[in-house]
Amino acid sequence: MSTRDKQDQAKAKYLTANTAAASIAAVRQLDDLLVQLAGNVYTDIMPGPNDPATLVLPQQPLHRVMFPQAGLFPTLQTVTNPYSMQVAGRHFMVVSGQTISDILRNSTLSGPLEAMTKCMEWGHMAPTAPDTLGCYPYTEEDPHVLSRLPDVFIAGNQPSYGAKRMNLRGHSILLVSVPKFSSSTSLVRISLKNLTCQVVSFGAEMDPEWIDR
Repeated sequence: MSTRDKQDQAKAKYLTANTAAASIAAVRQLDDLLVQLAGNVYTDIMPGPNDPATLVLPQQPLHRVMFPQAGLFPTLQTVTNPYSMQVAGRHFMVVSGQTISDILRNSTLSGPLEAMTKCMEWGHMAPTAPDTLGCYPYTEEDPHVLSRLPDVFIAGNQPSYGAKRMNLRGHSILLVSVPKFSSSTSLVRISLKNLTCQVVSFGAEMDPEWIDR
């Protein structure tokens, strides 16, 4: 190995040491949170654009070994991205947001809800793959082609919250754009009875009059 290669390796380790340490600490914090959730409710966790998972779609589940506490609970399920599920007779389709963000980067659509509407109309969850979005090479069947229309289509990691209903071939679909928790400190709760949405915020606002006291 040349001297330059050794220097590059040493430089790379030096530059990534703090990042690696921060990533490990973040996963531990996530495990602490998930163990509280999985101890009380069924919890599904799916990978996103910045998680330690495969970058190409469909993203494979996060390994349970990453969660030494929460992984012991059978109520915790690590799932793929995209992910479909059946809850109380309702069919859900969920994506972490890369497909929606990539559609917006390569089109003149106005926002996430419009891009989600197009996905339903086109019958495809990742219409820009593999041109501008990485995906596994499939020769016989594309797993991103919709085999059935969902009752609820959710896209995470979006700039803001949004929800609307659309009707496609006589089928009603609820579209939900879920904002990034890191910037919004909020989540979206969906009623399975009537498919209405409610934003639950964990932010705290201080009363200016109280601050001046």
